Amino acid sequence: MTEDFKDFINYSIDKNLIEIKILGGEPTIDENVIMLLENMIATKQNLPALRFTTNATNLNKRFQNIMSYFDKLHIVFSVDAVDREFDYIRTNANWKKVKNNIETIFEKKLASYYDFNSVIMPYNIFSIIPLLEWYKSLFNKGYRFSVLFSDSAVGYTSLSAVMEQDLLQSIIDVEQYLMTVDNEFQTIISGILPLLKSIKFNQSHYQEFKNYNNLLDSIRRTSLLSLNERFKDYV
Repeated sequence: MTEDFKDFINYSIDKNLIEIKILGGEPTIDENVIMLLENMIATKQNLPALRFTTNATNLNKRFQNIMSYFDKLHIVFSVDAVDREFDYIRTNANWKKVKNNIETIFEKKLASYYDFNSVIMPYNIFSIIPLLEWYKSLFNKGYRFSVLFSDSAVGYTSLSAVMEQDLLQSIIDVEQYLMTVDNEFQTIISGILPLLKSIKFNQSHYQEFKNYNNLLDSIRRTSLLSLNERFKDYV
């Protein structure tokens, strides 16, 4: 355990904390985070609300046990794509496992509130609808959540690296999709359209993305084209 976490644990013991927010890294396997939360469980009669962000790659029993102690638990899942696109974007992760972990958390009602963060980028520009369809499958099971769509903060993986015609087609696809879903679910995913419409193509970002991804593919021995032939202009 780092000295900073030791100091925070000592600081928090006598404090009447209202909420703990854990961001960055993966809290379900971070020993510092786990020790902090277990210490709170052992020393506090009234636990604060807990909010943490997770990529859901690891749903281990130890962290599930920790979650069971917090009456006010807010989980934010980071999910940018589904199926092969997810596996490609998040190296060494497995979509089937992540999907099962997230749905298990919903089924077991381990939290009080659920959110999703989805970063839209060149890698998933051609697979937005499958992502929305998966959200709809959760909604149809009776699960309730919100979704925040955002652009990548890095220029060469931002939506500004997407060619104008591809961005326009994505807007058309999403507009048509929104017409097929009911109003309640439409509200949940409504943030995707304003995001797409706010983007302006940047030639430099486009070229930087091509260079970056070609290098990445050569290192990982992967192929962006294996995801979708529409990436032919991006390699």
